[in-house]
Amino acid sequence: MRLLQLMLVSFVFVGAAFAQQQPPAPKITFQAPSYKKALEQFLPKWDANKNDRLDRDEIAALLRDGSIRSIEAAALATSHFWFLKSPDKKSATLSELISDIKETMAFANGSLTNIFKMEKEYEFYLVHLFTSSREMFGSKKLGIDGISQGHMGNCFFVSMAGNLAFQNPDAIRNMIKPNEDGSNKVEFPDGRSVRINKLPEAVIALGSRTGNQGTWINLLEEAYGEVYKPIAPGDTAAIGLDRISRGGNIGETISLLTGHQSDTIAWKSGLPEDLLNIRYLLGKGVKNKSLMGAGVPLDLKKPPPAIVVGHAYAVLNYDEAKDLITLWNPHGNDFKPMGPEGFINGYETKGGVFTLSSRDFSFLFNYLFVETNKPISNKR
Repeated sequence: MRLLQLMLVSFVFVGAAFAQQQPPAPKITFQAPSYKKALEQFLPKWDANKNDRLDRDEIAALLRDGSIRSIEAAALATSHFWFLKSPDKKSATLSELISDIKETMAFANGSLTNIFKMEKEYEFYLVHLFTSSREMFGSKKLGIDGISQGHMGNCFFVSMAGNLAFQNPDAIRNMIKPNEDGSNKVEFPDGRSVRINKLPEAVIALGSRTGNQGTWINLLEEAYGEVYKPIAPGDTAAIGLDRISRGGNIGETISLLTGHQSDTIAWKSGLPEDLLNIRYLLGKGVKNKSLMGAGVPLDLKKPPPAIVVGHAYAVLNYDEAKDLITLWNPHGNDFKPMGPEGFINGYETKGGVFTLSSRDFSFLFNYLFVETNKPISNKR
């Protein structure tokens, strides 16, 4: 079997570029000012040096301010997102902050252009804040139900954290140790740990949603970004979530969340000899109750409806008898095909969950990661 050990530079997702492919936030049913009106209200307060502009350094300081809440936090999160998508800008006027951003990503066989609409981002963050529990573990059972990845391009992490909550919710709970001062210590099974202060609402807004499951995934997103801080001396990321938004890989995340190595297989779409390896590795993973994930290549031509290119998915199950794979898209989307399921019409999806044959899987995806029972060699 052609199993490849994961290399750090391989299979990196830069998923922030695909935020527009995520399902839209529910409609706001309460009165809220527009993003422009919110900025007109809050920017004078945020403008510490009184230069009639919002500086990147001012944003960085404000993101840690726990007193900024509700509509102000949503407006702050939107302004921060604008700066993330405008890396060459050190400051911006109000008119610049409300302007939409065009971003083009080039790859081997072409390019993909996205338009980020700031008013829509603001609405997305408002809904997140007004519909999410502030408890660490809310009223719902931990799992994938209600999880929806934010717009920070960290599908490689959310897919695996959600998968772990689905398979072993106690493993999530055991990582998080509350402190008396309101902070939390996150102890990852790979041996690394980090202390995270109580999350400000702007940071929660920028992260993923869990419905009423609580803020545990926001804490783990921030912790993941923070444990990699020593790897990038001089990093100017304002929060750990900024770092995680730059991309990462599934295998590295599996090791972080389990303390185990992962087996990896990569293939060219649809080659028969690789299909046997895919089935074998999936069957082995199900038998061992392994954490598993797979990725759709960025250059996949004419993907089926609701299949996102350059995106990471969790593998929840493989039924060998029926040769069917159950996957979860961390966008948490719903989709109903306009005709028979398959390449042309797509796959019926509920809460991000859908099923397809291993042959279809081999054409749509091009790599698979499966947790092993081998401890990672550099456990800290």
